[in-house]
Amino acid sequence: MKAGNKSPKLVVIGAGSIFFTRAVAIGMCQARIYADRYETEIFGEMPPVLRSWLLRVVDVQELTLKAALTGSRLALRQALLADPLTVSFEDIDHIIADLFKAESNDLPSMWAKDAGRR
Repeated sequence: MKAGNKSPKLVVIGAGSIFFTRAVAIGMCQARIYADRYETEIFGEMPPVLRSWLLRVVDVQELTLKAALTGSRLALRQALLADPLTVSFEDIDHIIADLFKAESNDLPSMWAKDAGRR
C-alpha cells in the first residue's frame, strides 16, 4: 500500500473470513467464499454497544427522510437532535436557519415558508 492510500483492502483469512482493513481492523465477518459469490454466515447477536450506535444512525436517517418527504419541521428538529454531532437546541435552530437560507432557491415548496424564517 502506498503512503497516503486510504482505500480499504479485502483480505481473505483462513477458512473463509473476510477482513476489511485500512491501517487497523475495522470489521470482520465470517463468510463462505466461492469463485462467483460469497455467502455471509450469521454467528450471533450484534454487540449491544454497536447495535445502539447503529440504531442511532438509522434513527437520524429515518427522521431526516420523514422530514424531507413530509415537510415536517418537527421531524427535522428531531433528526438533528438525534445526531451525535449536534450539541444543543440552540445549535439545531441555527443549523435549520442556515440550511434554509443557503438552500432557499432549491427547497421544495412545502419548505418555502420556512426559508425566510429565523
